[in-house]
Amino acid sequence: PVGVIEDTAVAPERLGAYMADFEQMMQKLGLECVYYGHISTGELHLRPILNLKLEKDRHLFRQVAEETAKLVKKHKGSLSGEHGDGRLRGEFIPLMYGQEIYDLFCQLKQTWDPHSLLNMGKIVNTPPMDEYFRVESGTCKVEDNLQIDLLRRIERCNGAGDCRKSNLIGGTMCPAFKVSGEEIMTTRARANVLREKLTRDPNALYSPEVEAVLDSCLACKGCKSECPSNVDMTRLRSEVLQMKYDQTHTPFRSWMVARMAVVERLGSFVPRIYNMFARTRWTSAIIKRVVRFAAERQIPALSRHSMRWLIAHDSPNHDSPSKGKVYLFADEFTNYQEAELGLHFAQLIRALGYEVEVPKHVESGRAAISKGCLHLAAKYAKRNVQLLAPIISDETPLVGIEPSCILSFRDEYPRLVERGEWRMKSEKLAKNCLLYDEWIMREVEKGNISSVASSGVSSSFSTISTLSCVRAVRESKVPRSLPSSIQHSGCGHSCNSWHVP
Repeated sequence: PVGVIEDTAVAPERLGAYMADFEQMMQKLGLECVYYGHISTGELHLRPILNLKLEKDRHLFRQVAEETAKLVKKHKGSLSGEHGDGRLRGEFIPLMYGQEIYDLFCQLKQTWDPHSLLNMGKIVNTPPMDEYFRVESGTCKVEDNLQIDLLRRIERCNGAGDCRKSNLIGGTMCPAFKVSGEEIMTTRARANVLREKLTRDPNALYSPEVEAVLDSCLACKGCKSECPSNVDMTRLRSEVLQMKYDQTHTPFRSWMVARMAVVERLGSFVPRIYNMFARTRWTSAIIKRVVRFAAERQIPALSRHSMRWLIAHDSPNHDSPSKGKVYLFADEFTNYQEAELGLHFAQLIRALGYEVEVPKHVESGRAAISKGCLHLAAKYAKRNVQLLAPIISDETPLVGIEPSCILSFRDEYPRLVERGEWRMKSEKLAKNCLLYDEWIMREVEKGNISSVASSGVSSSFSTISTLSCVRAVRESKVPRSLPSSIQHSGCGHSCNSWHVP
């Protein structure tokens, strides 16, 4: 669906006749169209379906614009009822207003802006509306099916610029731009660079320019929920990285980060020795230099025991009847780095009257997904679906503490596993994978939990929320200080201070 006549408006009482004439015109041209808008005010957003990579459809693009302008004038409406004329519809202003009034527009522009410094080429002296296409006819050289699918999703970006929101407006997208103020840090810029490179030379997808724009993406998924065109740059980024690795090799740093849980699992057998190497100044400096971590970063220390071990050796302190069973996901961050946090949540679940069990599973693969190691992540996803699908249900949900890990079951797993039966199992599993707060609120709505203010439950929940939030900020790639009142997409909490200890 192409934005070209998406701003027409006529008086509501004439809307029926205008729509009849418009549909007749579309039938004559052999085109289909998407219709939406604000009928009560006569504002219609019309998007004809065209492929602007084809010369035939480029001619139709202009023809549709001209014919619609004549129809709007016939019904005494406005070609730009809401969004403005600009470059796209400026060419038709003489038709809409008449040459005499248009000449007055030109005189006014010449009087107040004789050197055309302000909005040159808009409203007056506008170039032909089909002169500046994004893609030149016949230049698209993509033939690989994976890259074709990638290009289709990149081309959803229509340049609306919601990713340029300041921190005063709120929302998540795009944190890199909010801090830097640079256009190159926006989701739109990443989509533009990817589209331009992929369209002209598929091999240029692995160029330094692409690497630079992708490196600024924090993989926060803000665009997935806030972009009006549904451009999911987090997914696009990981897929492009995997394509690059398939052609070249996986960088050692990405390889290590994707397998960090394996390193920590080995380190958990000798946590004191691991922590000594991780925290001693000269040994940690060597490790960071070898792996190519920033020298300012601190390598996370390991808990004395894993979360699994602590929960397994913690005895329930009450004999009240069970309200049900909860499977707790021992994500790779909580399990090794903050095991006490996992134990506190298990105790909270038991205090609320539920049984809790940590099932057999492998790591979530979150780090592998973030670093573009999708083949490895797919192995983890398939194994977890195989182990957890038979036991997870509405009555026995899988609950997680670390949002990025448990949400991988819902966001990434269905597309990482194979199609068919595996996809069905993954989608069924995803429905019952919940964040800790989602699970608590679901049980409250069911009437199973009436209050969280007694027996220290409320303070336990507050402790878990705060620790999870601080950890999410500390371990992300955001700067040490960010503007206040930005909602952190990883943990979902509105943090008043982003000054991280």
